[in-house]
Formats: sequence, C-alpha cells, structure tokens
Amino acid sequence: MSVAGAKCPYCDTISEFDILSLATLTHYGWMNCRNCGLFLKVLFEKPGLYDSKFEKYDSVVSFGELYSEHLAQYFSYSEPPIPEVFCQELKKIMRGIMVNFQSHPTNAKIRVIKNAESEKWVVESIVPKIVPIYNNYPLQVKQIMDRLGFDTMLDPYTVVCEHCGVYIPKARQNNCPICLNGIMPPPP
Repeated sequence: MSVAGAKCPYCDTISEFDILSLATLTHYGWMNCRNCGLFLKVLFEKPGLYDSKFEKYDSVVSFGELYSEHLAQYFSYSEPPIPEVFCQELKKIMRGIMVNFQSHPTNAKIRVIKNAESEKWVVESIVPKIVPIYNNYPLQVKQIMDRLGFDTMLDPYTVVCEHCGVYIPKARQNNCPICLNGIMPPPP
C-alpha cells in the first residue's frame, strides 16, 4: 500500500509514502526515497500526506538507541548528515546498481544480479565507491542499501565489534562508531 508522494530533490522522481517510509518518518523524523534511497526531510504544507514535499536531509540523523546483546545495554547513536558531494555520488552509485539488478522471478522484493558481466562490473567498479562512504556514515549507507534491497552487498566489508557486538564497517573495527571500543561510557 502506498499513498501520496512528492518529488525527491536528489533523483527528481516521485517517491511515494509506503508503510515502511511512514513508520520510519513517525519514529525517526526522516525517511528514505523509494527510488534512490537517500535521506529526506518531509514538509507538510497542510495536515495530511497529500500536501507534502521533500527536502534534502541536512540535520543530524538519529537512529535512536542501538541495543548491544553482548553488553546487554543500549547505546544512543546518530551520525552527521551525508555531505552533498557524497549524496550525489551515492545517487549515481544506486543508479549503477539498479540497472544491473532485476527483481527475482518468484519474489519481486528480492533483487538479483542480471548476469555474470553485471556482477563483475558492480563488484569491481561500484562497490569500491560505496565502501569509503560506508566507513564514515555506516548506518546511513546501510539504511540506503537496505531500503533498495541491496543490503548484502556490504557484508564483506562488515565485522562485529569485539567490545559491543554490533555490526560495523571493517575499517572501523579499531574505532567502533557505536561504543568507541569501550572508551565511551553508556548513555545515561
């Protein structure tokens, strides 16, 4: 089910509200474009979804509290917004990925690579462009990839923090963005 939408300021396509985007918007105050995956601020001109517009999200992105089963405690987590230059790069990356994937024949929500040539191109040309952005904005990039159905592409670049047990980028394993490897005290 989806209802009214508005034009995304990044990809210039109409992105409609669906149950997932409404739940995210209600809980966190932001949502992801259904087409390019980037973070959006929703402005309601009048009460109701039919009179709304999207703007680029330029505030700190709060993910609420992340739970560490390893430590049995919550950590508050937020990230600065992804800079415009990286958003434009991610928009191009997502287009490159999307043209090389197709919906699975039996389940339209699952995306599969079109052929071996496409897979090679994505792995060699596209993924290396995502990883540096993922290292600096891990949850935002993971959210974008999850929203578009490409979440498993980051698995080879992800590890579990030895201290808190949360999945983080490999490049950050000595500087966990969640717990700072135990240096940061838990939130009050």
